[in-house]
Amino acid sequence: MPPSSPSPDLPVEQIAQELARHVRLQPDAIDPADPAGQLLTLTAQRCLPRPATRELWQRFLSAPDSHIAALVAWLKQETQICQGFSRQLNSAWQHAAVMLGHGYSSPHTFLPGSRPSEPNIDLSPVLQSLPGGIQDLWSLCVPDSLTRSLTTFVERHHRGQPLADRAKALALHMATYLRLSAQPDPDMGSFPRYFDALLLELLEDYLQLPPMQPTTRSAFPYAQADTAPDPPVASPPEMSRTSTWNIELDCPERIWRGTHLVKVTVKLFRHSDTDSSSYMALQMREDLPVRIWLTAPGFDVLSPHIQTLWLGPDTNFRDVTFDLQPSTAGRTFVSVHFLQDGTPLGVMAAQVEIVENTTHTVQDRHVQANQFAVDVEAESPDLVLFVHYDKSQSQPHLLFNLYREGELTQTYPPLILHTDPGAYHEEIYQRLSDLTDLFDLKKNDPAALETMHQAVRNLGQGLWNDLVPQGLQELYALERAEWQDKTLLVITDEPFIPWELIWPYGYQEEVWEDEAPWCFTMRMTRWLQRDGDGKGLQGPPTKLNLERFAFVGPTDVSLAAVDAEGSQLRTLMQQAGIQDASPVLSSLEHIQELLETGSYDWFHLASHGEFSAERPDASSAILLEGRQAFTPELLIGPRIQSHLFQRRPGFVLNACHTGRQGWALTQLGGWVNRLVGSGAGLFLGPLWTITDESAKQFALHFYARLLAGDTMANAMHFARSQIRASGDPTWLAYSLYAHPNARWNRAVMG
Repeated sequence: MPPSSPSPDLPVEQIAQELARHVRLQPDAIDPADPAGQLLTLTAQRCLPRPATRELWQRFLSAPDSHIAALVAWLKQETQICQGFSRQLNSAWQHAAVMLGHGYSSPHTFLPGSRPSEPNIDLSPVLQSLPGGIQDLWSLCVPDSLTRSLTTFVERHHRGQPLADRAKALALHMATYLRLSAQPDPDMGSFPRYFDALLLELLEDYLQLPPMQPTTRSAFPYAQADTAPDPPVASPPEMSRTSTWNIELDCPERIWRGTHLVKVTVKLFRHSDTDSSSYMALQMREDLPVRIWLTAPGFDVLSPHIQTLWLGPDTNFRDVTFDLQPSTAGRTFVSVHFLQDGTPLGVMAAQVEIVENTTHTVQDRHVQANQFAVDVEAESPDLVLFVHYDKSQSQPHLLFNLYREGELTQTYPPLILHTDPGAYHEEIYQRLSDLTDLFDLKKNDPAALETMHQAVRNLGQGLWNDLVPQGLQELYALERAEWQDKTLLVITDEPFIPWELIWPYGYQEEVWEDEAPWCFTMRMTRWLQRDGDGKGLQGPPTKLNLERFAFVGPTDVSLAAVDAEGSQLRTLMQQAGIQDASPVLSSLEHIQELLETGSYDWFHLASHGEFSAERPDASSAILLEGRQAFTPELLIGPRIQSHLFQRRPGFVLNACHTGRQGWALTQLGGWVNRLVGSGAGLFLGPLWTITDESAKQFALHFYARLLAGDTMANAMHFARSQIRASGDPTWLAYSLYAHPNARWNRAVMG
C-alpha cells in the first residue's frame, strides 16, 4: 500500500504555530479541554513512542520558537506516511479552528522558507553536498535571500577549493549565523525568527565543533559590532531520568451487584524511606506521560478505561479514579496496567467478589506489593495486543484490546468460545508435531514439503478465521502494508493459543493472503498479563543481563546435536567475553544448586521435553542426566525466586513443548508462568515437537544475532528465517516472551 498524501488543506505550518502558542501560554500543563491542548496531546502521542521524535518533542516544549521549523518538517513527513494520523490531525485542527476563531496574534505570521514573496531558489552544488537533514532544516529556518547571500560569498571567497572544503566553509558560516541568532533580540525580547537549535547541533556534529557558548554578533562577517556581548541563552533544566513512585490500589473486596457506583482509585506517592511495604514501587520517567489502564471483567466501566498522568519533579502525589458498575455476579478481578512510552511497566491486580445479595462494600487497600523496575530506554513496541481470557461468564470468552502510538486505539467485542479451548489447541499441537515427524522422514521429498507447508498454512488461517475478531481483521486488511516488519508484543493471560501461527487472509472485497504468519511478517514477541491467581506481573525489561551463561545438556538422551549445541554456544560466549557458568554435570542435583545459588544470568537447557495438560507443573518435564525429570514445580523457594525477581535472568529451554501452558490448581501452569511469573526477563521455548538439528541451528542463529547487538525480536526473526528455508516446521514452533526491542546488556558485573 503506497503512502497516502495528506489533505492539501492541512495547514501544518498553522498547526505548529498554534502548538507553539499553547506551549508559551501554558508551559507547565496540558489542558485536554482546550482545543489547542487536544492538538498538543495528539501530536505528543505521535512523537513520544520513538526516541528520535521524542527528543524533538522535548526540545519543542522547552523552546517552541526555536524548534518550530523542525516540528513542521516532521509533521509534513508524518502526515504523508500515515493517513490515519493525517485524518486525526485534520479533524483536531478543524475543531480547534472553529473554537479558537484564530483570534490570537502569533509572532510567526508565516514560516521562513515558505514566503510567497520569495521564490524558492535552485540549490547550489555546495549546498547540495551537505547532509540532507541540514539542507531541509536550513531551508525552513532562513529566507532564501540569506541562503543566496551565503552561498555566493562562499563560492567567491573559496573559489578553486575542492567541493568538500567549500561545503565545510558554508556549514561553518551557517553555524556561526545560528550561534549569533541564539542571542535574544533587545527589541523583541525573545528569540530571533531564524534560529533552530536542532539544526545548530546537526551542523556542529558535521563540523565536529567543540561545545561553545554562543558568540557575539560582531563575529558574523555581515553583522554590525555591538558595544557589549549579549548574555548567553540559558539551557532548559535537565529532568531526571527516572524517579520511584509508590502505588496504591483502592478497590472493593466484595460488592453487591445492585450497587449503582463503585469507585476504584489508583494513588501514586513519591517514594520515601518511610513508605509502607504494602505499596508497589514503580520506577517511571518524569518526562513522559504515564498511561493507567483499568480492566474489570464483570463490571461496566463508566469512566474512560485509560487515563493519563504527567509526573513532574515537583509533584509528590497524583491519583486517578475509575467509576464502575457491577454487572455479573461471581469472583473476578480488577487489573491496572501501567504503560510509559508504549512499554508495559507492569500490572497491579486485586481479586473482587460480586454477590447477588445485598452486602456492604468492603474496601481492601492491601494489594500484594511488587517492585516494577523497568527500563524505558528501548524503543517501544509498534503494536501491543492485549488478550484477556475471561472465565467469569457462563461461557468463557476472549477480550481483545489494541494499544499503539500511546493510545488504546481499539477495544473489540468479546469473542465467545463455544468449545473447550484446551482440547481445540491440543489437537493443533498434535498435528504440528506430526508434521515435524513427517519432515524427519521426507525432508528430501519436494512434494511432501509442499504438502506440509499447505497444512501449516491451513492451520494458521484457521486460527485467523476462528480467533481474531472481525474488527481486528478489517483493521489489519486496511493497514497490512503498514504492519509489515512492525514490532508486535502480544500480552495474554490465556494458556492455549499459538499466536505465532496466526496467518491472515481476506476474501470479501479483495482476495488476499499473507506470505507467512504473524511471527514472520512482523517482529513478534509475547508477555504474560497476569497469572491465574490474579497477581500482577512485572513488565518485560528492555535490557537483559548476559554475563554468566549456563548450558545444560545431558549426554544420555540420544540427541546427537545436543553436545555440538553446547560446544558451539560456549565458544560464542567465550568470544563475547561471557563467563561460562555451566554446571559440572547436567544432573538434577547440580541444576538445583545452580538455581539456588543464583550464579547465572542466562540458563540454556537442551534435551527431550514433554507437556502434561492435566498437571502442567508437576508432570511437564525435561529429561536430565540419568533420566531424571526436571519439572516446573521445582522452580520455587526463596533463593530461586529471589534471584529471578532481582536479577531477571533469561531462560532458553530448547526442548519439545516447553513453551506450552495449561491451568494448574490455582493459576497458569507450565514453564512460562513459573519463570516469567516469578520475574524472569526472557523465556524462549518451542510449543510443539522440534527436530534435533534444526533446534541446534535455531539456537546458534539466535545467539549470534543477539551477541552482535540485535534486538530480541530481530534475532528471533533471523533464526526463524534460517530454519524456514529448509521446510522444517521447527521454524514456527518457538515462542519468545520478551520485550521485542530488548537487547543484551553489556554492563560489566561488579
